[in-house]
Amino acid sequence: MIRKISLPFFSFVILLFFSMTACSVPPKAPLAEVPKATGPTVTVMTYNVENLFDLKDDPKKADETFLPIELKKSEAHQVKCQKIAKKFWRDQCLHWNWNKEALDLKMDRLAKVVRQVNEGKGPDLLFLQEVENKDVLKDWNTRYLKDLGYSQVGLIEGSDLRGIDVAFLSRLPIKGTPQLHKIPFKNIKQSQKQDTRGILQVSFQLPDDQTLTVFVVHFPAPFHPAQLRA
Repeated sequence: MIRKISLPFFSFVILLFFSMTACSVPPKAPLAEVPKATGPTVTVMTYNVENLFDLKDDPKKADETFLPIELKKSEAHQVKCQKIAKKFWRDQCLHWNWNKEALDLKMDRLAKVVRQVNEGKGPDLLFLQEVENKDVLKDWNTRYLKDLGYSQVGLIEGSDLRGIDVAFLSRLPIKGTPQLHKIPFKNIKQSQKQDTRGILQVSFQLPDDQTLTVFVVHFPAPFHPAQLRA
């Protein structure tokens, strides 16, 4: 989803949760012309990047599927994979080769989608779902989006079992400290609570000095209880 917000206006609160896909790709912006958010409009985009994982095994996360094949040969790894009930996901855990080549290809394709926005300059504010950690986000921004001028990189680790989080890249300066709000679910099993994400709240200073406050969310898939998606 993409929005252009005209200025001047009062402070806004925006709830972002959609995904975006696209096709043709404009060329990269020249390094001498790094885009800046100067008004009279600000472009906002939200994008589910679908499992942007690094290549490391994080013992605190269920990231077994997204590892290089050489790290999947141990008995301990195979035991973890065999506990996955759904065969398709179990086979991914056992056999997918999430190596540098695969990660680089994914990052390149994601960057091409971002560059379709705003005449090749990308949005001023980019909100993301399904990012494993801040390191992989910084890596993507540095290697594939550097010329787009995203000076602000944000992600707060949540409690999702797989470790996928919501995040943002921004040309606009941040106001205050971003917060991750955990949702106080009631009458929900602990195992189900681990399969959801908090709500990321972050405020930005607009070119006209007003404040834009955004709540970035990533609702669980439809097969989860409706209460987790409300």
